[in-house]
Amino acid sequence: MKEASKPAHPKGVAPDFSGVIGVLVDANEVRDLQFAEKKPRVSPYDAQLRALAAAPGKVMRFDDVRALTSVKVRARKLGLKIELAFADGKMFVRVTGEAPAPEKGSTKLEDVLGAGPRHTRREELLSALKFGPASAMKLASILRAKGDTAIDAQLAGAILAQLARDGKVLSRADDTYALVK
Repeated sequence: MKEASKPAHPKGVAPDFSGVIGVLVDANEVRDLQFAEKKPRVSPYDAQLRALAAAPGKVMRFDDVRALTSVKVRARKLGLKIELAFADGKMFVRVTGEAPAPEKGSTKLEDVLGAGPRHTRREELLSALKFGPASAMKLASILRAKGDTAIDAQLAGAILAQLARDGKVLSRADDTYALVK
């Protein structure tokens, strides 16, 4: 006896693959639009944080603490220093000043994380290779010993592959890397 088949979608809603219908319009009708490859990312917290920054002596209350990560990230991207307080399941945010925003596309750890090593991982990997060829695993352990606890062999290998493409290091047959002389 066959077992009753279960629906492919447990909630009973089948996905809609028909898409959205597009309509051709004359380019002259939309000449005031600014076209870009990607939709600009705008967070709903941006406007709230800007309003908070413009209102000295005010504090913003969030009734749900799930906004914590998003608020911290958006504040950093807007160049704002904030302080947080929690009471009765609510989160309160106060702007304490302005912080320099990280450069767009920056790979410096202090720009990405806000603090940390003074040099980029690329520079640290290149300086570690001055002592001779090494594998990505060995280089990752050297950087971890220097205080970069977030690096692993896979990340080191990816950075070394970029450096090899840039012609700064050689990728050798024995899975080690060496500086270009």
